Amino acid sequence: MIFRRVGIIFFWILLAAIVGLLLYVVIELRQPLSKSAAQMRQFKVMPGESKVTIGNNLQSQQFIRSGWLFALYAKVKRANLQSGVYDLSSSQTIGDIIAKMAKGDVLERSIVIKEGYRREEIGAILEKYRLAKKDEFLAKTEDKEGYLFPDTYFIPVNTSLDKIIKLFEDNFAKKTAGLKIDKKTIILASIVEREAKLDGDRAPIARVYLNRLDKGMKLEADPTIQYAKGNWEKIQNGDKKIDSFYNTYLYKSLPPGPICNPGLKSIKASINPPANDYLYFFHLKDGTTIFSQTKEEHEANLEKYRSQIAN
Repeated sequence: MIFRRVGIIFFWILLAAIVGLLLYVVIELRQPLSKSAAQMRQFKVMPGESKVTIGNNLQSQQFIRSGWLFALYAKVKRANLQSGVYDLSSSQTIGDIIAKMAKGDVLERSIVIKEGYRREEIGAILEKYRLAKKDEFLAKTEDKEGYLFPDTYFIPVNTSLDKIIKLFEDNFAKKTAGLKIDKKTIILASIVEREAKLDGDRAPIARVYLNRLDKGMKLEADPTIQYAKGNWEKIQNGDKKIDSFYNTYLYKSLPPGPICNPGLKSIKASINPPANDYLYFFHLKDGTTIFSQTKEEHEANLEKYRSQIAN
């Protein structure tokens, strides 16, 4: 009898706690931090930030009271919170803010241009975020491959395409200021960007290609054929016969232009890289690069590491 009463009491306490928690959640969702009209302030959501991080940042910057409740409600709503710069105020509710972020109602859109992206990939990103049409971007950047600097950009809505392109180019000029670079350097850096798996291998790979050029050898760089094909898919043996000046299996020279937009590490690695005697290399599955001085050594290493070679 006693245990039954204790059980009933526990049940009502638990029920009251659940009801109280639900009431708290409902009130918090409907209750803004400030009841009076508050000044609008800018709030930045970085690409890839989690709902928890966004909620904590909103709380620390005094837009809302509860970061964890923001994250929980956003997860329940399955809201896709878009990155960018928002105009928010503490007089908005959690629900209002989530709705705005899910809609992508931003002052500035954030985009990430990754190292090694080619113009087509950048154009696709601009179109995805409704900043520009891909075809128009490609038409205006025919001679700008390699100079559209990879970075995270916050671009105001309704910015003209010309200004967006200038933003990329100005960033390139800023990041490479003081470096002794020319077109050859950027072409080489673009190949290194697509070839190197580890940072420490960028300069040695750049030197391999320079060594091959010095000896009148073909570069035989797969990424140059991928550029000629228009995608980054693994090349097949037949692809090596594609008649293009970008096919370094056919022509003994650097390609006529960059094959992507390299980052600063690859650019620096391609400026007078330290001397070595390597002429060949390949990658293992873990990213390690195996270098060789002769074709015989290269073939022996291919056999030695056969099971570990990256596809």
